[in-house]
Amino acid sequence: MRPNDPTMTRPSAPLRRLTALALFAALATGVSARTPLRSAAATVGLDDEGSLQDLLAKARRERDATLTRMREEVVSIVKDLDALTGRNTERAAGKLRKRLLDLGADCAPLLVPYLDVGTVPEDGEKLRGEKISEVLRSFASPAVTTELMEMASKGSRRGRLNALKALTSTPDPERVLPFLRDMFRTATGNLRQQALATLAEIGGPQASTLLAEALADKDDDVVDVAIRALGTSRSAQASASLLAYMKKGGSDEHIAAILDFYKEMPELLEEKQHLLALVGLAGSFDVSRPDTLRILDTLRRLELDAGKDLKKAMEPLVGSNIEEVSEAALIMLARAKDKNAKRRLIAKYDERVKKQKDWASVYEDRADILYKIGDYSRAIKDYKDAIEMRSNGSREAAPFIGIARCYALMGRYKDAAEYLNNAPVSMVTLRELARDPDFAGMLESKYVKSFHLPK
Repeated sequence: MRPNDPTMTRPSAPLRRLTALALFAALATGVSARTPLRSAAATVGLDDEGSLQDLLAKARRERDATLTRMREEVVSIVKDLDALTGRNTERAAGKLRKRLLDLGADCAPLLVPYLDVGTVPEDGEKLRGEKISEVLRSFASPAVTTELMEMASKGSRRGRLNALKALTSTPDPERVLPFLRDMFRTATGNLRQQALATLAEIGGPQASTLLAEALADKDDDVVDVAIRALGTSRSAQASASLLAYMKKGGSDEHIAAILDFYKEMPELLEEKQHLLALVGLAGSFDVSRPDTLRILDTLRRLELDAGKDLKKAMEPLVGSNIEEVSEAALIMLARAKDKNAKRRLIAKYDERVKKQKDWASVYEDRADILYKIGDYSRAIKDYKDAIEMRSNGSREAAPFIGIARCYALMGRYKDAAEYLNNAPVSMVTLRELARDPDFAGMLESKYVKSFHLPK
């Protein structure tokens, strides 16, 4: 779906200024707004009022020509976006998005109608709405605030969502925040969630207050949005709001959102209250095994110190009759410099190596544990032994990737790249590994080419 005539919107402020160019020149020289055209013309050095009218007419023609060129370019780009289909659409859409950005914020009013892609859009039309929303966010133009609010109120559902996303960078928060607050309280489903997410991204005291209120909402999806938004807001109120929510109970349904919160504000886990609250959540009977393991793996990646209170809080997890949970708890404590937990953890794997010293898999298993507790040098040695011991010529990918991880975490990106290049894996797997946090530093180095990411 395409608007009937999206070019009939009012011109942007810079274009309107072209029309008034001559009058502004006159005023700049001291002519009042009520000065007759004849006097104004004389003041700016023109022969008569006809000359001033000619200048105004010329400015209007220039404005209209600029607007026409811009309108034609917008229509052309939108047409190309709508036609996108199949593979590599995201890359092509990115190029078209850049062309829109190159037009500058003057084109913002021309773009707003294209946010609404109708009720049953084609794939290209969906992409068009998303990309134009991104462009409008980049422009942050005050010229379209009213139009975006109208679209968010009256458009199709997709159009309303796209308009709400475009409002995240609004330069008029005093107008937009009350509008978003009212929409959050009256809308339903994903519109309500997006209103809350947009409000949170704009920020400010109103946003923080409403986010805290949303934690008590009956809609689990709204609660998830509120928790994540508190994290991205990084406000002073975020810490207290989440702690109060976790203490109240019921947070077991929102583990993923809570972990996303702490990913945004990891420094809070250096505070005893937050750390013990998350450990307590991991040990709750209401939390599923996969979620317990996710919490423990998150804590494993932090630089923690295993003090007395943490060790005591971890006792139920260490003593779990589920071996996977008990081992994950010991890994977390070992990573937090608990020497007893490390000895207890490694002893089991040392015994297996002693009994089955000709089996590559036991070395690989011990290497996995050593990697998880941050003993990278010993892990690399075990991974290399596992590779060498496979005498039948079979090449397993896991030890190569394990070595690459360890080298990357040690900052030895050249060595990591060597093992990634030699790993028997597909290009798809390498691209997936680029999203792994263990390789985050490597992505910023010249060895990023090892992941064969598309340009």
